[in-house]
This record gives sequence, structure tokens and C-alpha cells, in this order.
Amino acid sequence: MASTREAARPLFTISSAKWLEYAPFRKHVLPELVYANPDLSDEATDAVFVRRARQSSALVRTAPSEAAPGSKSSDEDVMFRRRLYRLEWPGMHPHGDDSLPCELLQHWGGAALGITIREMLATRIGGSDSRLPLSNVIELRARDNLLHELPEAVAYHAAVGLGQDVPAGNLPGAAVQSVVGARFALDSKYHAAAVYLKWLAESHDDHPLLTGAAFDSAVRSRLRSVSIEATRLYFYMLGDQLYDAEARFYARGPLSDWWSSLATYLFWIGRTGSGVYESFAGWPEEGGVGWEKFAKELPDVAERMKFYQERGHDEARRLSHVGPVNGSSNVDGNALLRDIVLGIEALLNEKLVERAGDGMSAREIVESLYADAPSSSATRHVALRDAIETITRCLMGRRPDSIRLAKFLVKHHGRVVDARRLVRRMGSGSCGLRWSIRSVAPSTNE
Repeated sequence: MASTREAARPLFTISSAKWLEYAPFRKHVLPELVYANPDLSDEATDAVFVRRARQSSALVRTAPSEAAPGSKSSDEDVMFRRRLYRLEWPGMHPHGDDSLPCELLQHWGGAALGITIREMLATRIGGSDSRLPLSNVIELRARDNLLHELPEAVAYHAAVGLGQDVPAGNLPGAAVQSVVGARFALDSKYHAAAVYLKWLAESHDDHPLLTGAAFDSAVRSRLRSVSIEATRLYFYMLGDQLYDAEARFYARGPLSDWWSSLATYLFWIGRTGSGVYESFAGWPEEGGVGWEKFAKELPDVAERMKFYQERGHDEARRLSHVGPVNGSSNVDGNALLRDIVLGIEALLNEKLVERAGDGMSAREIVESLYADAPSSSATRHVALRDAIETITRCLMGRRPDSIRLAKFLVKHHGRVVDARRLVRRMGSGSCGLRWSIRSVAPSTNE
């Protein structure tokens, strides 16, 4: 009889471009509200609010009918009770195989992990599709002190699915666990509003009326902003009702102030280009309005951001690609070129099908992907955005330099990738070079 792991569908797979993919990120599905204590009946509650002495003069006593009987102590002044909820995040308690393919792990480094993989491949455990459980991978990398950075999808799953204290993107491990472990005391109106916003965000995203060639990319970007804003408001409504079990009251302090922004950031990890996580989450820009308060109240997050911009992002990206096993710190250049060629082709077809042959300038490509308004391109062209951010050495949260992109395209014009040639022509006026993709015979592939 096959084991559960053998029968389960893998959560982590390798795309045709040799990038790691994570199944829960394929659809725009927000975390689901569930009862924090499912054993209680619908009439029962497990969030008790007591009057706090320092606020006694500012709070209005509730009617006796609202204060349910059975308080924890006769000395407690029970104000009211609410049903307590938590979030079931995508990937939490997964119904699937969370092992990682050895094809990816071979270049992750570390003596303990390397020995294990070589033994598996030598004995052909699992055949050519050998895989190693994620929990084992984390344990083996920890032995060699290599646990600090993981690919974003793997870090997300380790933190959310396995409850590991590992950082994900710009979020330190403790911040991730604070987001995932949050509890919310919702009345019927807040619960109904949250359920509606979840439905709006999910049903509006990729709606057939808003896709295809009916609208140009600028119009679709505006239309898709509804889903992005509904996602942000979903977490905002929940953060407004964050419950502090120790104080037996609504949570107060830095975590309460910033919980919705941290949660929104966690949701977008792995779903878009990394350059828009912070803007979608509403984080203040470094040095801008609100940054001083943000950095003061969340110093661990600010410190993590600096590291991730300087080194962490590149390391996470390298480990998420099936690259060479020689320890190179750079993502395979051919893979980047493939992502850019295929991505530009998809962007051209989406931009305006009947004019795809006219091409786009490097500046137009960047502007289309990084519009000021939340863009559909951000959620549809993840690989292209990541590749552009890598070759232009773009800091997270910033717009890539179109001149650097243009230099990369000039360097590789005429190259053939997956039966597609990167071609250029002179544009009119200030447009400069315009780029398009031409299909060629497969035999001419490099």
C-alpha cells in the first residue's frame, strides 16, 4: 500500500524554466476565518472582555444582558464576550507532499544536506524524481548553520505550514509567527464585512470580464486594483479586532498598529514580483512619511529589510532556481534570459494583441509592469518582474532602471530561447529601440 506521502500531490514543483513553484500560490485565495476553538457551540464564546481599571472612566458599561454569566472570577468586571477566530492560511496543515525535489537541493550547499542527497541519488531512492521532506531539509541545513535564508515560497511554508521560526521575505521569524498566531474577537458585523471582502478580493481577481484583449493593460490595471485593495481591507478589518488574551481586551501597541500591514505583506509573498510586496501592504517608504515610527516600533523588521535588500533577496532567489551545483552565487544567466524573453512575449500579447508586433521600448516595459496604481501585471508577470529586478540590481520596493534593462536587451538581441528570438527595431521619436519576440524554427535554438 502506498504511503500518504507517495499518494499526495506535491506542493513544490519545478517549472519549465527551472524555477521552484508552490501550489498554494497559484490562486488568489485569502486566508480563511475559522473558529479559534471549534469545540464550542455557535452560541458559546471564548473571548471575554473585562473592564480595565485605567480605562474605567472612559468606557461605557454594557447592558447586563450583554455580559454573559460565568466570568472567570467574581472580582472581574465582564463587559461582553465575543466569538474568537483565527486565520487558516494557504499552505497551513497542507493536504499534500511538502518535500523538495533533489534536483533543486543539489546546489543548496551544506555538508549534511549534500551527503544525504548524494546517498539518495546513488541508491536511486525515489528514482530520478528523488525528493526530501522539507522538515528534513531544514534540519540538515541547520546543522551547517545555513538556515538563515530560504527561497520565499519555502520560507513561507516552513513558517506557516510547519510553524518554524524562520524569516520570510522582509519579515523576521517572530513577526511571521505573530501574524499567523493572531486571534480576532469579531461581532456579527465585522465577521460579515470580512467574509464579503474575502469574496470580493477572490472573485474580482482574474475575472473573465476584466481579462483578454477587451481592455488595454492600463485599464486592466485600474480594474484589478479593486482586488488588491479588497485584500488590504480584509486584513485591516481583522487587525482592528485583534484580541489580547492576556489583557482580556482588544490588543494595543505596535503589533496591533501594524498587524494588518504585516499580514498583507505575508500574503503577497511569492504571489507577485518582490518589488511590490511593501507597496501592496501599505508599508511606509524608507525615509518617507511614517518610516520613523515604523522603524522605531518594529526595529527587527527594519533591520531585516536592510539585510534582505543588500543580500537576502539574491540568496533566496538563487536557491529557488535549479542552477549549477558548483556553488555559484548567481542565478543562471540563461534562465534569466528565458524568463525575460517569455515574459516580454506574454506582456506584448496582453498589452494589445493586434499590435504585439510593434514591440515595446525598455521604458514602456518597466512602466507597464510598475505602474503607479496597483497593476494586474504585478500579479501576472512575476517571473518577468523578478528577472528584470535581478539584472538591473534593483532594490526591493524600487522601480527598476529602464536604461539597465535596455543595455541587457541590446547585449542579448538576436538570441534564441525556446524557439523565440529577441528582436529589435528603431522606434519613432523618443521611443528609441523597441523590442519584440519572433518565433523561429526549433532547430535554431541555442
